[in-house]
Amino acid sequence: MDDFSRLNQNRLMRTLDSCDSISNEKEKRFLLNSTLNIILWDFEDAISMGFHNFLKTKFIERHEAILYHEANRKDCTGCRICEIGAMAI
Repeated sequence: MDDFSRLNQNRLMRTLDSCDSISNEKEKRFLLNSTLNIILWDFEDAISMGFHNFLKTKFIERHEAILYHEANRKDCTGCRICEIGAMAI
């Protein structure tokens, strides 16, 4: 999240808050994708790779990091992944 400009951090947080109040999954996806298509212009890699490929690559990287963390959690002392997990609960 720190990689985004302050404006785009706020934009993303407002979108996520709005998604919490929407029950229709298609509407949530549309809102989130619309916001991502705006904020990804901050990233040169996203522009050169294409937004869809960039998101797919980053999702896989994050997912693998979370799986690794879960397998090695006993050694963790409150890292960034733990903080994110605590926010999701």
